[in-house]
Amino acid sequence: MESEASDVSSSFYDGYISSNKNYSFLGKDHVEIRKFDGSNFALWKNQMRDVLVQRRQTRPLGGKTKKPDDMDDDDWEELDALTMSTIRLHLADSVYFTVLDSKNSEELWKKLCTTYEKETAANKVYLMRKLYDLRMKDTDSVASHLNQFDALWSQLQAQKMTMDDELKAVLLLCTLPTSWDTFCIAISNSAPKGKLVYTDISGALLSEEIRRKSMVSSQVGDAYNVRDSGYGKNQQRGRSQTRNNHGSHGKSRSKSRKRLVECHYCHKKGHIKKDCYALKNKEKEKGKTYGDGHVKQLPGSSSSVRIEEINATCDDDVDILVLDDETSYAEANIAHALVHTWLLDSGASFHVTPHREWFTRYEAKPLGTVRLGDSHQCDVIGIGDVMIQFSDGSQFTVQNVRHVPELTRSLMSVGQLDDIGFKVIFASQSFRITKGNMVIAKGNKVGSLYPLVVHQKEHLLTVTGQPMTCIWHGRLGHMSRTGMETLSRSGYLPALSFSDFSVCEHCQYGKQTKSVHRNSNSDSSTQPLDLVHTDVCGPMPTRSLGGAVYFVTFIDDATRKVWVYPIKEKGDVYSIFKKWLASVETEKGIKLKALRSDNGGEYTSHEFRVFCESRGIRREFTAPYTPVQNGVAERMNRTIQDRVVSMLHHANLPQGFWAEAVRTAVHVINLSPNTTKGLKVAQELWTGKSPNYDHLRVFGCEAYVHVPKQLRQKLDFKSRKCIFLGYGTDGQFGYRLWDPETRTIVRSSDVVFNEKVMHKQPNKEVEVRRVVFQDVTPSISVQKDDSTPMPNSSMPDSSMPTSSSYVHPYEDVQDDDVCIEPENIPTPVEQPVRRSTRFTKPPARFTDYVMLTDAGEPSCYKEAILASDHAKWEHAMRNELDSIHKNGTWDLVPLPKDRKALPCKWVYKYKYTADSASPKYKARLVAKGFKQEHGVDFDEIFSPVVKMTTLRMLLALAANQDLELVQMDVKTAFLHGDLDEEIYMEQPEGYEVSGKEHLVCKLKKSLYGLKQSPRLWYQKFDAFMKTQGYARSNEDACLYTKTCSDGSSIMLILYVDDMLIVGKNKDELSLFKKNLSQTFDMKDLGDARHILGMRITRDRSKRCIYLSQVEYISKVLKRFNMENAKPLSTPLPTYVKLSTCDCPTSDKDKEFMSKVPYQSAVGSLMYAMVATRPDIAFAVGAVSRFMSNPGKKHWDAVKLILRYLSGTKDKCLCLGRGDASIIGYTDSDYAGCADSRKSTSGYIFLIMGGAIAWRSRLQECVALSTTEAEYVAASEACKEAVWLSRLASDMGIPQHVPKLLCDSQSGIGLAKNPVYHAKTKHIGVRYHFIRECVSNGYISLEKVVSRENAADALTKALPHDALEHCCHLMGIT
Repeated sequence: MESEASDVSSSFYDGYISSNKNYSFLGKDHVEIRKFDGSNFALWKNQMRDVLVQRRQTRPLGGKTKKPDDMDDDDWEELDALTMSTIRLHLADSVYFTVLDSKNSEELWKKLCTTYEKETAANKVYLMRKLYDLRMKDTDSVASHLNQFDALWSQLQAQKMTMDDELKAVLLLCTLPTSWDTFCIAISNSAPKGKLVYTDISGALLSEEIRRKSMVSSQVGDAYNVRDSGYGKNQQRGRSQTRNNHGSHGKSRSKSRKRLVECHYCHKKGHIKKDCYALKNKEKEKGKTYGDGHVKQLPGSSSSVRIEEINATCDDDVDILVLDDETSYAEANIAHALVHTWLLDSGASFHVTPHREWFTRYEAKPLGTVRLGDSHQCDVIGIGDVMIQFSDGSQFTVQNVRHVPELTRSLMSVGQLDDIGFKVIFASQSFRITKGNMVIAKGNKVGSLYPLVVHQKEHLLTVTGQPMTCIWHGRLGHMSRTGMETLSRSGYLPALSFSDFSVCEHCQYGKQTKSVHRNSNSDSSTQPLDLVHTDVCGPMPTRSLGGAVYFVTFIDDATRKVWVYPIKEKGDVYSIFKKWLASVETEKGIKLKALRSDNGGEYTSHEFRVFCESRGIRREFTAPYTPVQNGVAERMNRTIQDRVVSMLHHANLPQGFWAEAVRTAVHVINLSPNTTKGLKVAQELWTGKSPNYDHLRVFGCEAYVHVPKQLRQKLDFKSRKCIFLGYGTDGQFGYRLWDPETRTIVRSSDVVFNEKVMHKQPNKEVEVRRVVFQDVTPSISVQKDDSTPMPNSSMPDSSMPTSSSYVHPYEDVQDDDVCIEPENIPTPVEQPVRRSTRFTKPPARFTDYVMLTDAGEPSCYKEAILASDHAKWEHAMRNELDSIHKNGTWDLVPLPKDRKALPCKWVYKYKYTADSASPKYKARLVAKGFKQEHGVDFDEIFSPVVKMTTLRMLLALAANQDLELVQMDVKTAFLHGDLDEEIYMEQPEGYEVSGKEHLVCKLKKSLYGLKQSPRLWYQKFDAFMKTQGYARSNEDACLYTKTCSDGSSIMLILYVDDMLIVGKNKDELSLFKKNLSQTFDMKDLGDARHILGMRITRDRSKRCIYLSQVEYISKVLKRFNMENAKPLSTPLPTYVKLSTCDCPTSDKDKEFMSKVPYQSAVGSLMYAMVATRPDIAFAVGAVSRFMSNPGKKHWDAVKLILRYLSGTKDKCLCLGRGDASIIGYTDSDYAGCADSRKSTSGYIFLIMGGAIAWRSRLQECVALSTTEAEYVAASEACKEAVWLSRLASDMGIPQHVPKLLCDSQSGIGLAKNPVYHAKTKHIGVRYHFIRECVSNGYISLEKVVSRENAADALTKALPHDALEHCCHLMGIT
């Protein structure tokens, strides 16, 4: 082993070290290892182990247990030192000093692993998110991508994540770009037994990359070869384009074949027209020009193309370029066989065809002429779209095809395909048309031609003057282009062209919005009526024809089927809901399971709740001010409103017709594709039948209604001109129409529509005096064009009567079928004042978090009774009511006419105790006292609570003198106060007295929630304590003391309804608790364990009490997602300097900070600081100065404090050790505030070994020197010392003169010697209070060295060691 050690030493010293900023080179083999700089520890760790293995230095990493028996200690220490040196030399400077104090290799290695390889949920989430976001670019190599993927995977494995090989393979495929989709599908389908293996996938990826590279290079070469040789026509015929006078012809074509060819110009055999010398000589004489009918030679082509100037009748001139129509004799025979197919042509500027029957959309208009190679001119007479079908059944629409009847073949322009994103590849006597990774079509070369083999269908369309796309856009209630394209592709609508579909002006008036980013709705129901969304929209600015101002919608979550009902007031929602529920449940034969709505009064009424409970319907209510939770209904109402505005604007109808437009819009929405349902139609999902669109008409168009012969004379007109409004509702057949002459709504199915003409609004708004709903019995009639009878899409088909006649006004008329006069609406009767219906949006910073005390309790009565543990909540509510009735809190009386009753609500809370892990369920009935009026319902409301200093001093006394410490709780404390005012309240929700629901509660005793309840309770308790012989302290109104007969004392402190009782005489304590229980409803909690969120841990053997807030701090950290944050050793590092310069100024920063719960976080930290943690007092004080306008740097400082607490949440404040003398420390910085240049005062007082009072606060004046700052701080501490001395006397603690320690000798001299008038004349009089206290002997001001000053941590940021020393002085362990 000795030789082995020497070998190790030799190998180390023989190697050389050459390092730079990023790399280390060690050993003879020059192993290159990147220095570890804090990132990617998993990779560096494995590489470092390999280096140590090569150098045989791995044993010291395991400690002395790995030491061989035959190795002496010196050799082992040398080997350990070599190992430490090797590791350190592989560390960057930023990491090197963090492990410099390590004593051996084992300690160094473990410290690195602990620091940088900590297994935390945050690290796992970060790495998983990074892995999920990893995407390979098309320009990246597969090898580099695999290395990056494997690196992340190894880091996750270092975190001990349990992930199998199949998941690794699946994740790798997910990181590939879309260009690899075909590979992913192929490799997934070929996996054995459906299981992917990572090694197979990575190997296949590398092979596929090699194949693609080789294929691309071959395709590029083939493409250039094809371009050189020509395609479509043989471009190498005749003289070579690249041959000079001295060049060779190369390989010539068969001369026997040329002898059969006849020139079309000179009619001589042996050559073709383009090689005709007679033609070329003639062209040379003319010269070459462009645009005047002369010849232009296309680059890279030998084909002659004549470009004619076209006098087009369309807006823009269109040039049609077609190659010469010359082929060889053999090619002509092939082309004759392909006359009914498409030929790919790179020389054609547009797609052309002679076949009129192929067009699916056709517009007849002259577009000029095309001159062929034989000087023959052909007219272009139309343009349109042609749908072609391939052999596999797929279809493709060729747009903007020119119709040239005199052509013999159909040409598909390669240039046009390239313009719209298609790629045409010619190679190996074949071609392919692709788009992305998808192959659209392919074929083989036939002769010198490239035919596209398709199954061409014939489409005979009627040519109309107006594009049918616009007509259908109006019929579908101004549906979006996406929805119309979906219906057209699905075959529900005829083939429509959207190439000329311009922006709809009416849609812009009704639908234009700001650009937003919408989140997808991933959770939805799968069965109809599992969940229904509902919402009320309104009020509308104008009453509808039937007097409605609102409309309510019901949306089925599974199918997105919509029902809409116009209503006059929100109170009608309940009756409409019952009507709708009966209809849909009868139609589907299933029951409604859940109803989701907002918290509007129309949905939370008592009758609505009782009805839903009786039917077993679960209610889901959104959180306050969170409409996004009812986003389906909110968005649907928005969509309906947008369409209504567009439809009314298009129809030129006044706003009084909004309800008719709403019904029509919803009818069309149910026939529209829904993006959340995969572009499926809601009506089809609901009924299971394909929808019918034949009955749809344009809203507001002219309509001619047939007048039955029973209602007309012989010479009367048989038709009346009306305005189309919509379709029959609730099982009614026929169309709904408005008759402007009689001002009535008519329903009929015998209607002829003129959808090209809309209603023309007169100069004066249409006056609607009275509407009588008249019903024309629907009939079956054979009509042409637009007079097709409308089937009811929501009802099964049935035969209809053959006669049509007007009947008497329909008796069972809907609310909106009766019209009022829009212009002559009578002045409404003055209504009682009601609350505004405007939506109030709270500041964003208050919406992202909840109350700190929120532990998942129900927020209202409805949630409590629907919770899984509803039985326990009901038991808690019954206990609360029993206490209320036992106390005689109210009487049920009728509400006086001139008074109003306060509402009330249930508040629920989990109560945890130290003895039980399961919580106690507590329900409290609370009056909504915020509606009380000063001088009417209440007057004085102040009520004192015990100070934290008093509580800590009492605990220190109990620990030091080993006194009994018990805790009691007052049940329903506020119910004991006697009311002087006359207050009425509504009966509690869910516990209304049967038969007396109309009565209200007249309160005789105070109740939780009333403004005066705390004061009445305190007065009641104070009077009781005086009857028991207790004296109230003058220093703290919630401290009561009593001297017993044996000379011992009993002390009690009160915090609302929580009591701590301290005493030595157990008999006196028992008697006092008995008297309390006889007067109030009390609960004896035994020895004190928890109070005000603080845990009390007592060690009576050491006479110590430990105060901690472990649970509270853990809850705060979890609330702000900092529970797994990396701990810090100080709450505020010394380099952090905060000022108003860090406040946000840009809109982006302000928007970011508006979403940050800064105020809530600082408030949570303040309670921890006030209760048990003086070590964070300075840091919390610093961040609290920017509560009104915090910035990102301020928020980072808050997170630093949270990180410090995450590592020190177990720290306790120890009380009881030491004597009873009061010792204080005071300190100040100088001009520490960067904005105001004010100094920070800090003091802390200890008694019996622990801190009981502390403060860190910015001074109110600007100090001119450090002496002045220390003097002002000492004055503030002096006031606290005097009060503490008097408080200790009230508790019976014997006191000497309190000692105040200060580290400023000049400040002490200024306080003791008032002769320095010139230096102190500007200081406020209030700060000279310390001089009187010192001279009168109230306090003793003494010097202390700065490092022993515990208040130093309250005035400035300290390094870790100094802070720990201050914590030790404070009694924090």
